[in-house]
Amino acid sequence: MPGDELLSCALSGVVLMQWHEKYIGIPFENGGRSFLGCDCGGLVLLMLKTERGIHAKDMLEVYERQELHTRDGQERLSHMIGDSLSEWVLLSKGTEPKPLDMALYRYRGADCHCAAVVDARHIIHVEETRPSRLAPLKMLGTGYQLVGIYRHVALV
Repeated sequence: MPGDELLSCALSGVVLMQWHEKYIGIPFENGGRSFLGCDCGGLVLLMLKTERGIHAKDMLEVYERQELHTRDGQERLSHMIGDSLSEWVLLSKGTEPKPLDMALYRYRGADCHCAAVVDARHIIHVEETRPSRLAPLKMLGTGYQLVGIYRHVALV
């Protein structure tokens, strides 16, 4: 039976790692697209590529780090993300998010932050000030407002 393997591992002291745990603790790197460092879009791309072999369009092709600290920079980033969403399908309200969907967030008035969905209630994201980590999907009280959940066309 399928559960027998898990029971056997539990009894023998073997700890099974969940699929998403290898993405926790990746340091922030502006323009990064690897386990050595990622920005928020790079983390989503890395997870899609590693888990499913999907080479999605890069959402953040070229931008200057210092621009992100200005209103103009955040708006520019928001437009770049919007332009790259042609490969993504916006899920209708009430559709349960699945692993590797992308959550898009508004921050300081601009749609400029994204994260990879782990399950219906959690995401993994990275910020300039912190390495990648597991967080609640809604991230209440953090300044991030969930705009929508998107699914890559290869996963539809």
